[in-house]
Amino acid sequence: MNLDGEWGFTWKQFVPPNADISSAHQFVQFPHLWNEDSTLSSYGYASYALQVVLPKKHPVLALSIPDTYTAYTLYINGKEVAHNGKVGKTPDTTTPFWLPETTTLALFNTDTLSIVLHIANFRHHKGGIRLPIQLGSEKYLQKEHTVAIGLDLLLAGSLLMIGMFFLALYLFGRNEVSVLYFAFICFVFSYRVVGTGLYPLHFIFPSLPWLLTIKAEYFSLYFTATLFSIFVKKLYPNEVNRRVIYGFAGIFGALSLISILFPPYYFTRLINLFFLLVPFLI
Repeated sequence: MNLDGEWGFTWKQFVPPNADISSAHQFVQFPHLWNEDSTLSSYGYASYALQVVLPKKHPVLALSIPDTYTAYTLYINGKEVAHNGKVGKTPDTTTPFWLPETTTLALFNTDTLSIVLHIANFRHHKGGIRLPIQLGSEKYLQKEHTVAIGLDLLLAGSLLMIGMFFLALYLFGRNEVSVLYFAFICFVFSYRVVGTGLYPLHFIFPSLPWLLTIKAEYFSLYFTATLFSIFVKKLYPNEVNRRVIYGFAGIFGALSLISILFPPYYFTRLINLFFLLVPFLI
C-alpha cells in the first residue's frame, strides 16, 4: 500500500529521529513537492512524520522508498533504516544521490511504526518527494524491485546490441547515413534506461558523482531527440520539411548543450519545454 495522505511536515528543521508526529508544525498531502507550494522554496530542508499502526498478524514487511529531491534519511522508531546521499542545512553539507531502495523491517517487532523522513535539496529545481513510499510484504517488494531492475538491464542491453548491429551494417558496406544515426540513437538512449527510474547504474556504481549522472541523464534525453530529428530527415529526405526538422534539431541540440554547460537547476527546468515540443515534432 502507498503511504500517502496526510503527513506531519516541518519546514527548515530536522526533527529528532524519535520525534512524535504531534510535534509537526503542519500537515501536508504526501507525496509533497516544495516547488508546487507557493509558501515554500525549491531549495531548503524539511522533516516529514507519519505513524503507522500495524495489524496483529502480518508477514515480514519492507518499505519501498523512491528517490527524492535530492537527498534523504529515513528513520523508523528512532533508528536509521535508509538514506540517499547526505542531508544537510546548507549546499556544502548536503550530498545529493538517487537510488530507490527496498529496505526490510524484520528487526522491528512492534505494532507501531513511527516514521521520520529528512529531505534536503540545494541543486534541483524541484524539492521534496514526488512518488509515494510503499509498505508491503518484504518478499513481494523485493521480487518487484529485482524484476524491474532486470527488465531495465535487459532493455539497455538490447538497445546496445541493436546499435552495434546497425553500426556494423553501416561500416561493412551499407553506407546509408540514416542507419548510422539510428545506431547512435540506440547507444545514447540506452543510458536513459539505466540512468533513470530505478537507476540500476547507480546501484552498480554507487560512487559515481551525482552531478555527472544527472547531466548524463538529461543529455541522453535531449540529444536522443536531436539525433531522431536528423534521422527522420535522412530517412525521408523528400517527405519532410528541411527547415522545420532542422529547427527542432537545433532546439534539442541547444538543450543538450545547456545540460552540459549549466548547473542542474537550469536544465532540469527545461524538461517541460522539451515535453511541450516533442508532440509537435512527432
